[in-house]
Amino acid sequence: VIDAEGEGSSITLQGGFPLGTHRIIWIVSDGCGNVTTEACVFEITTDDNKAPTPYCYDGLSTAIMQPDACMVELWATDFDAGSFDDCGGVTMTMVPEIDVEGMDAEEAYNASADSWAFDCSYIENGVTAVIEVRIYATDGSGNYDYCVASLRLDDNFDCCEDQGGSKEI
Repeated sequence: VIDAEGEGSSITLQGGFPLGTHRIIWIVSDGCGNVTTEACVFEITTDDNKAPTPYCYDGLSTAIMQPDACMVELWATDFDAGSFDDCGGVTMTMVPEIDVEGMDAEEAYNASADSWAFDCSYIENGVTAVIEVRIYATDGSGNYDYCVASLRLDDNFDCCEDQGGSKEI
C-alpha cells in the first residue's frame, strides 16, 4: 500500500515502486469522512532505465609478478570504491583505454571483462607505465556506466625488455 495526497486531478504518489507491473486501485476520501473505491483500475509498469553510479579508486600501482609469464592479473573489483545502483547490486568489469581506442561505446563495453592480464606489451619502455583503465559498473537490467582509473605498472624484476629509460624511479 502506498499513500498519496493531492487535490483535484493531481495526485502525487509517495515512495517508489519495485520493478515490474503493478495494479492500482484508488481509494479516495474527503475531509468530511466520505470514502469510496474508484472503479478506475489500471496498471503501471516500472522499468530500471538509470545507469548505476561507478566509483573508482584512482592511482593503483602493481608490478609484473610472474617472471615465467611476465604478467599480472587484476580484477575490476580491485578498482571499485563503492559503486552502486538504486535498484540493486552491480557487477564490475574493466578494459584498458588503449585496447578500446576507435571503438564506439557499446563495442568498448562488450570488450570489458571481470579481470585483465597486463603483460609487457602494456609497458612500452619495458620499465614502467601508467595505464588508463575503464571500470564499468553494470546493474541487473543491463544499464552501465564507467569511470576511468589510472594503473601504474612496473617491471621490478627486469622481466620486460627495456626500450630505454632507467630502472631508478
